[in-house]
Amino acid sequence: MQFAYPLEKWGDTLKVGVNFSELSNGIRENGVLLESAPLAARFGTTYEFRTNTLFSADFAVRGKNSIDWAERLRLHIGAEHWLINGHLGLRLGYTTLTNSQKLLDGELARGVSFRNSAGQLDYAYVSGSELEDGIHWISATLRWGSGATEPVLANIPPKAPKVEEVQEEPAPILMPPTLTPPVTPETTPLELQLSDRVISPNNDGVADDTTLGLQLPETPNSQGTVRDTLKWQLNIRDEYTESVWEKSGTGLPVENIVWNGIANTGNLVPDGYYDVQLYVLDAQGKPHLKDSQKLTIDLIPATLELFEKTPTTVSMKTWDMSPLEHWKLELFDTENALVEQIEGDGAPPDEVTLTKVQSQPAATYTGKLHVQDIAGNLSTQETQLRLGTESQPTTPDTPIAPIARLTLMVGSFAEPRNAEMMATNLQHMNPNEKVAIYTAVIEGKTRHRVTIGEFNVRAEAEDLKQHIQETQGVEPILITLQ
Repeated sequence: MQFAYPLEKWGDTLKVGVNFSELSNGIRENGVLLESAPLAARFGTTYEFRTNTLFSADFAVRGKNSIDWAERLRLHIGAEHWLINGHLGLRLGYTTLTNSQKLLDGELARGVSFRNSAGQLDYAYVSGSELEDGIHWISATLRWGSGATEPVLANIPPKAPKVEEVQEEPAPILMPPTLTPPVTPETTPLELQLSDRVISPNNDGVADDTTLGLQLPETPNSQGTVRDTLKWQLNIRDEYTESVWEKSGTGLPVENIVWNGIANTGNLVPDGYYDVQLYVLDAQGKPHLKDSQKLTIDLIPATLELFEKTPTTVSMKTWDMSPLEHWKLELFDTENALVEQIEGDGAPPDEVTLTKVQSQPAATYTGKLHVQDIAGNLSTQETQLRLGTESQPTTPDTPIAPIARLTLMVGSFAEPRNAEMMATNLQHMNPNEKVAIYTAVIEGKTRHRVTIGEFNVRAEAEDLKQHIQETQGVEPILITLQ
């Protein structure tokens, strides 16, 4: 006797069930137990593919008796496929012990079946395991009764009863709904907008992030549908086209999308130029580029140069990857009192005239140049300036040796070892020039600047500047010695 019960069914394809067989109290004679029947339990599943293919797998556990666990647990897998409208079937099965040493020593069964409304004929050939010559199995099944062939009933329509005609009111005319075109990348005019195109994510409260806006122009028919069903994707890529940040969604976002320079890895991206790309996804999930905007990450303040050009004028030079927003020049005397202040928007001019020192005797002043770029980075350069119209009395017999005030800055590094490597290379290539490393603190960040040479006027540095540019591949910057 056996008992089978279906445990679960998912749709019409996947089924799971359990089966118990050999349900008896053994073989007895005159009330005496001669041999107990080993209980067999099976737990299996079947998967039906396209109604004509069936896959099955089950585990079978047999009762104890004198068989150990290695012989009691068996695995069976099989497949069945029907051809010619379900009349011709092909089968393949494999049964084996779950013991790892005997897993490949199981029995392989191959079979074929033919069936129609009157019955079914099955043939199988089993080989492997302990079978030396294999086994042939043949079985036949006959069907009869109403279940085998059902008579075809004539479809005679019943006589329609006489129905009195009833005057019906005409049905209202329903106007067809407005046709809504499908949402496709080709027909979706989606645009990308950035609140700031240059940011410096240093938490100073100025241009720390940018807001990415998705703008959908008004269309008379598809506006509501597009807003709800549109699938979009945002990518930010670096100069090597590598994706550093990605976000996607369905429907236009209600809240603003803010990016603060943090990549998907959780790290702050380096300074540079990035592409913000907006894609629209089609029904297959393939992205289509709709808009692209440039974004600059700038955390490094501007490099400044301030020096006197004439007794009443000073020159200012700036280098920055971002446009400058504001500048201010302050002039202090030896008592640290403010003598003159000049400021303006944008980048400072190359030369500015100081009106407060035109009538003053020659003296040493402290000049401070402050600049801020559009990313919010602040930078200050402080320089001693010799200004004034009247010359200081000097002893004619005592020559005054010129003091070198200018040098070429070849690089600025956050890591000291990088600065030392460049300094060693410069000294090797230019043994007659003085190479030095200066440390500067800008906005709380330490920078190690590598300089070479000492000059009294700008013209003296031109040859060395050109030589370094040709040999090192970088353009040195002429700065004032601190």
